[in-house]
Amino acid sequence: MKNIYTSLFLLSSIFSFSQNSLDSNFFDISKKGDSELKNLKRSNNQLFFSGKEFWSLNFGRYDLETQKFVTYNQQKENYNLNYEGANYATINKDIYYLNKNENGAPEIIHGSENGNIEVFFETPTRISELKQFDKTNFFFASTHYKGQSQTFERLWISDGTIDGTKNIFETDTYSSLELLATIDDVLYFTSGNKTYAFDIKSNQLSEYFSYISNPKFIFNNKIHYFTYNTTGGQDLYVINGPNSSEKVTSFNENFYISQPNYYIHGDNVYLYTDNRDIFYVTSYIYVYNSTNKTIKKIINNPVRRINNMFDYNGEFYFSTDTEDSKSINYKIDENENLIEVNYKTTNNTINNPIVYDNKLFLGGNNQINYYDFATEELKPLNDSYTQIGYYTPFQAPFIYKDELYFVSTDDLNGQELFKYNKTKNKKDIVFNYNTKAGSSPHGFQKIDNNVLFFANENLLYKFDTKENKYDLVLDENQNQIKSFSFDMIGNINNKKIIFSTNNFELGVSDGTSAGTFVFDKRENNENFLEFYTTNLIPFNNKIIFQGKTKYKGVEPWITDGTKEGTFMLKDIVDGYESSIFDINKKGLLNNKLYFTTNPYNNPSYSNSIYETDGTKDGTKKLHTDASNDIKLIFGSFKDYLIILKKAFNSNSSEYYLFNPISAEKINLEYEHSPSIYFEFENKLYCSEYNSMYYFDENYKKINITNENTIDLVNIAAIDNTMYLYSKSNGFIYTLKNNKLEIFNEKYLNKKEFKIYNENIYFIDTSVEEQYETAYLNIINKNGLKKYSINFNNEIKDFIHIEDFKVIDDVLYLSKNNKLYGQELYTVNLTNGLLGSNDNTQQINIKSNFTVYPNPASDFFKVKSENNHNLSITIFDINGKKIRSFNAKAEEQINIKDLSKGIYIIHLDNGLNKENKKLIIK
Repeated sequence: MKNIYTSLFLLSSIFSFSQNSLDSNFFDISKKGDSELKNLKRSNNQLFFSGKEFWSLNFGRYDLETQKFVTYNQQKENYNLNYEGANYATINKDIYYLNKNENGAPEIIHGSENGNIEVFFETPTRISELKQFDKTNFFFASTHYKGQSQTFERLWISDGTIDGTKNIFETDTYSSLELLATIDDVLYFTSGNKTYAFDIKSNQLSEYFSYISNPKFIFNNKIHYFTYNTTGGQDLYVINGPNSSEKVTSFNENFYISQPNYYIHGDNVYLYTDNRDIFYVTSYIYVYNSTNKTIKKIINNPVRRINNMFDYNGEFYFSTDTEDSKSINYKIDENENLIEVNYKTTNNTINNPIVYDNKLFLGGNNQINYYDFATEELKPLNDSYTQIGYYTPFQAPFIYKDELYFVSTDDLNGQELFKYNKTKNKKDIVFNYNTKAGSSPHGFQKIDNNVLFFANENLLYKFDTKENKYDLVLDENQNQIKSFSFDMIGNINNKKIIFSTNNFELGVSDGTSAGTFVFDKRENNENFLEFYTTNLIPFNNKIIFQGKTKYKGVEPWITDGTKEGTFMLKDIVDGYESSIFDINKKGLLNNKLYFTTNPYNNPSYSNSIYETDGTKDGTKKLHTDASNDIKLIFGSFKDYLIILKKAFNSNSSEYYLFNPISAEKINLEYEHSPSIYFEFENKLYCSEYNSMYYFDENYKKINITNENTIDLVNIAAIDNTMYLYSKSNGFIYTLKNNKLEIFNEKYLNKKEFKIYNENIYFIDTSVEEQYETAYLNIINKNGLKKYSINFNNEIKDFIHIEDFKVIDDVLYLSKNNKLYGQELYTVNLTNGLLGSNDNTQQINIKSNFTVYPNPASDFFKVKSENNHNLSITIFDINGKKIRSFNAKAEEQINIKDLSKGIYIIHLDNGLNKENKKLIIK
C-alpha cells in the first residue's frame, strides 16, 4: 500500500492590468449568504460541519470556546461531503475524512488547523467506514487487489501519522468488513462469518463465535443483537466478552425491524424505524425493558414514520405519521400509559424537538416555536427575519454549556448557526460561515430607462442606467412577497413586468415600490389564481398564460398588469375540470394565438384547436377531430399552423400544415420524429435527430446532407444566414443557400445564447487558463468577434456566470466574485466596440480609484473621482480581513505594521466599489 502526503493546492493569485478601458462596474448588491450547513458533529469544544460556498463544497470547523473558525477544501470542488452522515474523525486540532479524487479513487484527506489539506491515505478500490475511536485514534477499512480479479480487505488503526497507521486485520477474500461499535477500549467489527474485537490498549485481536448481522443496539456499554429462533420469533443476546454471548429474552413475534434506530430512556431502549416512504406503512416501535427483560410493541398497527424522540421529567415522547399521513404525538408516562399530546402546531406537526430551559423548542407552523409544558401554550420566537415557507427554520439543535444552538435560516444571514437569546426570546447569529454567496442577480428586464432584476431570491432592484447605480424597489417585508421564480417573468412593452412568486402568485412591477404588488395571495383565499406553466406569452402589450383556480381548473388567462385587465379568456371545460392545453408562442399567427386542448376523460372537448385575439368573445374553438388524437402546434409558416396529429394509443403520427381560415390541410413528409420546424429564406425547414431538410413549393421534402448534423436547433437569422446550434456536439452551424457548414467547432451551452439588435451573444470561459478568463462572443453580419473580459479589480478565480443579458448596448452579468459572491457587473458595449473590425479586443473594468505608491512600504494613498465617504478594508491574499476604517482621499495610510506580501484593498466611496491589489515590499 502506498501512503501519500500530497499538497492539494497552493494559494496563488494572478493579476492583470491594462491601459485600455470601457465603462464597466462591479456592484456588491448584498453580503447575504447561505452555508447550507449539514453533518453537524460536536467534538470537545469544536463544531464540525460541511456546507456550501459559492458552487464549491467545503468542510468547516468552528471552535465554540475560542470563537475560531477554520475551513478546509477551499479550492476543490469534487469532495463528496455534501451528504448526511459524512465519515470523518478528529485528532487534536486536525481532521481526517473520506473523499474521492478527480479520478474516482477513494482517499483519506488530512486537514490541519492552518487550513492546509493533503492526501493521507489512498487506494484504487475502496475505503469504508472511517470511525472515530477516541481522542487520539481512528479506524478505517480498505479494499485491495489480489492479482487481476480478486480483492481482499484490511482494517487499520491510525493516530493521524504515517508511522502510527497500522494494519491490524486482513482477510483472504472480499468479505464486506463492517465496523460495529467502539465500547471502552475495544473496537467490534465483522468479517466473513465471524465477529471480532480489537483491544487498543493490549493490541489483542479476539475472535467471536458468530457473525452479527441481525438488528443490534448498544446499551450499558454492551452490544445487543437479535437472532431468529425455531418458533419463528427472535431471541435477544448480549455480548459480554470474547466467545461470551448471553441470551437475555425471547420475543415471540417475527421482529419486523430490519435495522433499527434506538433511543435509550432510563432502563428502557426504544427500537424503531423511520420509514419516510409515502407508499409503505411498515414502521413499528418496540420497547425493551432491561429491568423486566421484556420486549413489546408500543403501537400494534404499523405507521409510516416514527421520529422526534425526546424525554422530559421521566416521560418518553415521540411522533408518528399514520397511514393517512396524519401526524400524531405521544408520550409514555411512568406507568407505561400511551397518551396523545397536542403541541398546538398546524396539523400537529413538529420538527427537531429539543428540551431546553424547561421548554420544548421545535420547528412548526413554518417558524421557530417553544411549547411551554406548564401552560400548554405554543409561543413563537420574536424573529422578524424568518423566511416563511421557504426553508426549514429549525435544524440540528444541540445544547452546549447551557446554551441552545441550532441551524436556522433567515433573510439576513441565509442558513447558518444560531443560538437562543433568553432575554429577548429571539435567535442570535453565532457566525456567518458563508459570507460569499452573494445576491445572485437574475431576470434582467428593461422598464423605461431602468433595468429591473431580482436578487437575494426575494428582493426586486432597479438599476438606473443614467446614474449607473441600483436601488431597492421592493423589500419582501413591505408586501410579504417572500421569493420569486426567475423562470416566470414577462415584459409588457417595457412598461411593466409580470412575475410569479414561489407560491405561484401573480405579481406585477412598473419599477416603483407603489407599482409593485401581488394581486391575490394564496393565504386563506380559495379564489387564488395560480401560474400553472412557465409559458408567459407576449401578446398585444399583454401576457397570455395558463392559470389555475379552484373551481375552474387550468384555463387560458390574460393580463395587462392591472386588476381589471387580468381575467380568464374562456372556461373551455365547464366546472373545476381543466382543459390541459398546450400553449406557447409558436402558435402566434396573423395577430392571433392558436393553442390546443386535450381534457382527460372528457371526449366532448377532446382534440380541439382554439384561437384567441385576447378577448373573451374572440376566444373560440376552431377545429375538432373525432378520432381522439393529441395535437401539438410546432409553429407557423406563411398562413399555416404546423400541427402534429398523433393517434391515441398508437405510434402513428401525422405532421401537416393547417390554414385556420380556410381549413386547408397539407400533409408533410418526415423521417422519424421531427422536433424543430422553422421558416428561413421563404422555405419551411425541419430538423430531426441526424438529418435536416426543407420543403419545396410543392411541399416535397428535400434533404440537406451533412455528416455532422446532429440535433440542430435554430438560434437566429442574421443577414441572410441562419445560425443553428447542435444539442449533441455543442457546435454552431450556419445555413445559407440550402447549405450547412460548421461555424464554431467548440462545445457551447445553448442557454448562453442571447439575441439583441441583429447580434447573437454568448459567453464562454477558457479551459486552458483554468476558467479564469471570460470571453464575450458576438455573432453578426461581420462574423464572429471575441472579446476577453478582464476583471482587473479582483482576485482571479474560477469564473461562474449565472445569468447575463444585453440591454441598450450594456451587458449585465451575474458573476461570482471571490470576496463577495455572485454579484452584478455591467459592461458598456459602446465606444466603438460593436462597430470594430478587429477580431479580438479587451473589455476592462473601469477603475474609479487609484492606489499609490504600489508597491508600497510604509504607507499608501487612494485617489478617487468622488472624494467623500471613502471606506477602506484590507484583506490578505486568502480573503481574511485585516482591518477596516474610513479615510479621506489622498490621505496617507500607515502600513508599517503589515508584513511583506500581496494584499487586497476594498474601496467604497458610496457610489462605486472596487478591489485593488497592493504589494507591500
